[in-house]
Amino acid sequence: PEDQPIAALQKEQLTINMATARAIGLSPSFDVLGDAVLLNRVAAAEGDEYGLVEIARMAIEQNQDLRAETYGVQAGLEEIARARANLRPQIGASAGHTVRKDSPSVSAGVFAERSNDATLSINQLLYSDAASGNLKIQKALQESRLASLEEFKLDVVLAATTSYYAVLNARSQLAVQENNLRISQANLELAENRVSIGSSTAADVYRWQAEVARAQVLVLNQRAAENQAYETLSRVLHKPQGVRLALREASFDEPFVMTREEFDQLVTSPADYATFSRFYIDRALRQAPELEQLNAQIDAKRRDLTSQKRAYWLPDVSISGGYSSNLGQSGLGAGPSAGEDLNDWSVGIQATLPLFSGGLKKANVSRASFELRQLESLRLSAEERVEESVRNQLHAVQAAYAQIQLTAIAADASRKNFELVSDAYARGAVNVIELLDAQDTSLTAAAASAESLYFFLTEIMVLQRAVGGFDYLLPPAERSALAAEFRRTLTGTE
Repeated sequence: PEDQPIAALQKEQLTINMATARAIGLSPSFDVLGDAVLLNRVAAAEGDEYGLVEIARMAIEQNQDLRAETYGVQAGLEEIARARANLRPQIGASAGHTVRKDSPSVSAGVFAERSNDATLSINQLLYSDAASGNLKIQKALQESRLASLEEFKLDVVLAATTSYYAVLNARSQLAVQENNLRISQANLELAENRVSIGSSTAADVYRWQAEVARAQVLVLNQRAAENQAYETLSRVLHKPQGVRLALREASFDEPFVMTREEFDQLVTSPADYATFSRFYIDRALRQAPELEQLNAQIDAKRRDLTSQKRAYWLPDVSISGGYSSNLGQSGLGAGPSAGEDLNDWSVGIQATLPLFSGGLKKANVSRASFELRQLESLRLSAEERVEESVRNQLHAVQAAYAQIQLTAIAADASRKNFELVSDAYARGAVNVIELLDAQDTSLTAAAASAESLYFFLTEIMVLQRAVGGFDYLLPPAERSALAAEFRRTLTGTE
């Protein structure tokens, strides 16, 4: 064999180190980038790496929608101050200059033609059920606003963390598509070589050229998806868009108060799963901000109804006083008889009870009663929706958890099958259609396997949002207490 003539064909492939290109200010065209092998395609992100917890906390601190919502809640505090102001003393001062016509009273000295006077008045509401009730109502409504802010905060954290997982998933999917492109390009070369030696026809080359073009389209689409995911994450975190954060790879255990192995040991049967579900549902019913909002609104409406009923028989009682002084007079009639330099004061107590208002009181009571019933019905409906949301999400999590292992098995089997078919194609034992089918199956399975972990973690984020709190944001002591409560619920021990 060593005496036989041989020939080797080596095909050149353009490779560009994009880090070097960026350093020297070179920007290759899109056509070149589409055909070349790119090293360091994306500039390495600078700064600290961010994981799940850091992303969530940054969203709480930086998200502008959440900041705007916070200002709204702070403005709501002033409604309490406004309601309290009605129960405090009202002090006023006034000064005036009066000019009168030359009338008989002026000529007679009863009134001065020109007079300067100053008055100081004070009013204090001694009792008003409407005013004191309004203060309690505003406090309850502020509790509702705080619960609404907490709900908005949970939504912002959910948006940030799902965007974080979306970026990681897009990055992994891009790697899958780029690998598929490399395989397709290698198979195109193989087809060209087979045609050159006469073991195949040009149809194989055309088919692989089409497959390479399709793979390039998939890579371009996935690069766009990755860039879009980064832009969304930057917007949620109030970071400059177009600048990539350094993201740490996701960890399976990070969102939980216990490890994966502990969960697997505790939830081993349908009965355990039912107990596990009940535990999460009870937590949601205790802490869901949607329910807290309605609880506060119901308290406010009950107090409003009480005030409307009391308006039939409880008067408003107030005390008022005033001190006035004549600062000076001039013109006709000026003098002691017209009250020159006279100081006067008065004190009075007043009770007010409207006796007939054209049916307004009855209408107010009826309206408040119906509005209370409406809120109570909404509270029951919201409780049902919270439980439904948690149950549905638990089903989704259960399915997503099983998919992690199943997609990994499918990806491994599809890869092995593709390797066997690829080897057979190189030997001419199978046709291009069989190889393409094996490659598509392997690509689909690899993409599903890469996505399964991020899909599961995203479902966990949605579940914890439905429960009304993210476990991974709890302080260490509360995380430990929650883990102990969970173990105690399932096993009776901590």
